[in-house]
Amino acid sequence: MLKREVLRSIPNQSKYFAVKLKSESVDLRIPSALVFTNLSKSINTENLVSMFSLLSGDADTATIFSAFRNAGSDILSIVGFIVGKAWYHQGLDLEADPNATDLEFGAKVFEELDNAGYDLNDIVMIALTVMHQFKEANTISKEALEKANFFGQKKAKRGSSK
Repeated sequence: MLKREVLRSIPNQSKYFAVKLKSESVDLRIPSALVFTNLSKSINTENLVSMFSLLSGDADTATIFSAFRNAGSDILSIVGFIVGKAWYHQGLDLEADPNATDLEFGAKVFEELDNAGYDLNDIVMIALTVMHQFKEANTISKEALEKANFFGQKKAKRGSSK
């Protein structure tokens, strides 16, 4: 990890939040939906769905075991990826190369955090909180879905039985 010479200013916007760990508070920002769309190109979609289910707290035991069985070590890389893309610490920058492949970047972030003294519980807690914040920030309202469905309906032709 690289210590910043000048502390990063955290904007007062809902996109930015902090996770309180045992020893410190870590500042983060909610990644864009595009970040996770790009991640889906890097790994098997079924594994990604299982992983998001696992990290969002919506997974049952069978899904958790399935995610670990199918994704293996990719799970820790995905956790690292999520944390790395959300990282906005005031005093520390990550050294991991953001231009690496998603899984390579995630693995490097995970290792970097581990080497800096963050334990597995801390790293997973950060990833879970990021996913929760992402889910909350990107939930489409029922009203918007109803309007979208209204405009997407096809009109039946006259005389048609459909």
